[in-house]
Amino acid sequence: MQTRSNSEHNVLFSSRLGTLALLLAFSPAMACGGNNGGGDDDPTSGDGDGDGDGDGDGDGDAGDGDAGDGDAGDGDADDGGQDPVDLPITEDFEGYKAGSAMAEQAGEPWVTWDYTSGDATDPLVSSDQANGGDNALYVADNNDLVMRLGLQEGEAYQINFKIYVEADKQGYFNVLQRFWTQAEAESAADPSMTSKWGVDVHFEPGGIGAILGGAAASVPFAFAHDEWIDVMVVTDLAEDRGRLSINGERVHNWQWSKGSVGVNDNLTLGGLNLFGATTASNGTTPVTSGYFIDDVSVKEIESVEEDDDTPDTPGTSGSDTGTSDGSATGGTDDTSTDTGDTGTDTGDTGTSS
Repeated sequence: MQTRSNSEHNVLFSSRLGTLALLLAFSPAMACGGNNGGGDDDPTSGDGDGDGDGDGDGDGDAGDGDAGDGDAGDGDADDGGQDPVDLPITEDFEGYKAGSAMAEQAGEPWVTWDYTSGDATDPLVSSDQANGGDNALYVADNNDLVMRLGLQEGEAYQINFKIYVEADKQGYFNVLQRFWTQAEAESAADPSMTSKWGVDVHFEPGGIGAILGGAAASVPFAFAHDEWIDVMVVTDLAEDRGRLSINGERVHNWQWSKGSVGVNDNLTLGGLNLFGATTASNGTTPVTSGYFIDDVSVKEIESVEEDDDTPDTPGTSGSDTGTSDGSATGGTDDTSTDTGDTGTDTGDTGTSS
C-alpha cells in the first residue's frame, strides 16, 4: 500500500484552505480534508465546478461519477466498499486498551485515512480524560481517523460526540459526503476527487472556532478550552440541509449537497473524520493539535421540518457566535436539536473512525 508522509498530508491539507482553483487542480495523494478558505462561489448558486461529481474531470474512476464504480461521485452506493454500514453506531471507547491505537484495536467502521491502521496516523485511546467512564480518544498532530459509514443516502442522520480541546491547542473534525475506498487509497488516487467534504470545523487556540459549510468563507463561533463540549451535526439528505450545534445551540445551517466550500453536488453521507491538523483554518498559521473525543453516535432520524431553513451567510448564525476579535455576536438563541435530543445522545451504543 502506498502511503503519504506527514509533510505531504499537511501540504495537501493546506491546499484545501487556499483558492478553489487550487482545490480542484491539486492532485497528489492527500490526507483528510481541512477547511478551505478560498474561492468565490455564491452559496446560493449551482456548483458548475468540475469537482469530480460527474461533470467531466475525465479521470475515468470513482471520482468523476461517470465510470468505474457506479456513479460514486454523485452519491450512488453500489460501488465496491461503499455499501452503507448499519446504524445506529455508538462508541464510548471503554472496550479498548489505553495507550494503544484505536483503528488497530477496533477495526471497522474505524479506519485511518489511508487504511493503514496501527501506524503513526492511528490515534491512541487515552485514560487521561473521559466524559464518562475511563477512556476517550486522543487526537494529536497528524493523527487521521475516520468512522467510515459507506454511502448513506436519502434519509436524515444525526452525529453526536463530545470534544475536549486542550488549552493552546486545536481541535478539528469534518463530516464527509463521501470517503474514498481502500482500493482508491491503495492506487494513490487523488482524494480531492474521490473524497467529498460536507463540513469542516476547527476549534482554534484562543477559543474561537471556524466552520466551513456551504461557502468558501468561514463562520466563527466561540467555545471554551479544557472542558467537554457537545457537538451535533444533522445531515438531512431528504431536504438537503446541514445543521451544526455546539452545546445545544445552533451555530450554522447550510445546504448539505454544496459541501464545505460550496462547490460540491453530493447528497450522501460518508463518514466522520478526526484529524490532527497542524495549520489553523487559514491554512498557514502553525498550530498544535491536542483534543479528546468521547461518546460518539450516529443514527438515522426523521427528516427535519424547520420554520427557517435559510443557509447562514458566512460570519453570521442563528445563535451567539464568536467574531475574529474574540467577542460574540448576538443572534436569536436556538436551542432546538432537530429531533428533540439534547445533542449528547450518549444513550446509544457505538463509536466512529
